[in-house]
Amino acid sequence: MLYSIGKDSAVMLRLAQKAFFPSKPPFPLLHVDTTWKFRAMYELREKMARESGMELLVHKNPRRWSAASTPSTTARCTPTCGRPRG
Repeated sequence: MLYSIGKDSAVMLRLAQKAFFPSKPPFPLLHVDTTWKFRAMYELREKMARESGMELLVHKNPRRWSAASTPSTTARCTPTCGRPRG
């Protein structure tokens, strides 16, 4: 199950726990890590995986590691993408 550490992921995790109770959900958590989150969010990710008993798979975005990489330079589209200028 994709897990972004956000509020929607927290709800989905809780629903999965309830659906498979008393067992743990039969699938892992997958977090696509851009490395742009706060340290506390990563700590929460680890805690939630540990407490749920689910395997945590983490994929780090290789594009993030280029020297000039920022959230705005790696975005596929800018805020004005597709809009006429002027």
